[in-house]
Amino acid sequence: MFNNSDNKQYTTIAKGDFADSLVKVPKYERTSKFFGTKEFAIEQGIYLSGSSNFFFVAGLESPILNEYLSQQIQEPKVEIRTNAMSKNQWEELKSFVDSLY
Repeated sequence: MFNNSDNKQYTTIAKGDFADSLVKVPKYERTSKFFGTKEFAIEQGIYLSGSSNFFFVAGLESPILNEYLSQQIQEPKVEIRTNAMSKNQWEELKSFVDSLY
């Protein structure tokens, strides 16, 4: 059921067949400092790569997340997305997440 995979915004720690579950750990969190859109970065000539909600610009180590500067996550967070689950499936997923911390 569980496997690790990686991308720039999240680390996927579990992906299951039951209920199409997906468990992800975000790598960055949004700060309160507004930056602007991807189009703004392109106009300024500082856009490097990414989507409109998550992109990198020249001169910054952390990416832009939903138009705001971001920073690496300080406290662990987990995002879980599922479809309908049985009670047994929920208990299995809950015990896995509890074992992470």
